[in-house]
Amino acid sequence: MLFVSLVFDNSRAFLSTVLAVWIALVTSYHPILSSIFVIAFIDTVQSWLYHKEKKSSITLLPLPLIIVCSTLLFAVIAVIFGAALLSDTENTLLFGLLLSALTVYPLTLTSGGSCSKLVDALAEFRAESPLQQEQLAAAAGAVAGSWCGALVIPLDWDRPWQEWPVSCCVGAHLGSAVGRLLARHICPRADNFKSE
Repeated sequence: MLFVSLVFDNSRAFLSTVLAVWIALVTSYHPILSSIFVIAFIDTVQSWLYHKEKKSSITLLPLPLIIVCSTLLFAVIAVIFGAALLSDTENTLLFGLLLSALTVYPLTLTSGGSCSKLVDALAEFRAESPLQQEQLAAAAGAVAGSWCGALVIPLDWDRPWQEWPVSCCVGAHLGSAVGRLLARHICPRADNFKSE
């Protein structure tokens, strides 16, 4: 029934599913997963309102495949940069999922679920709307923030916040927030966007 609902009324069903999973995760208190679902819920509502205003639709069918592929890509990149491959696989995959939720997921929603529009936005780093510009800046900030967060890991202070991937997750959240703020207040407005 959920699949049929996702196909026919995908925005509302997806919002309710994300909210239900987030409530379940908050009660079990897994901080990385609960923050991912908060991000996903906020971005989904924002994109749903954006597409409702434009009277366009969002296709969510390729979204799970895009999320899984980008999660694995970010996890592989983290391993290449020095994350543990076998001993801490769960945290590495959760970090990949967090980066995917901060970068690829909102851009996929803004592009209407179109893989070609998503690839174009990421390859050219050019937005089609003010919302997509904000999400591109947040994605760049999240990647830069997670990289900056990794700088404290090799220091030998033996603090719990230096363990993998705590500082990288905090850096990704802070970088995403800074990117959104810069996009809202410094970057040019809607008159510089390419027409659809």
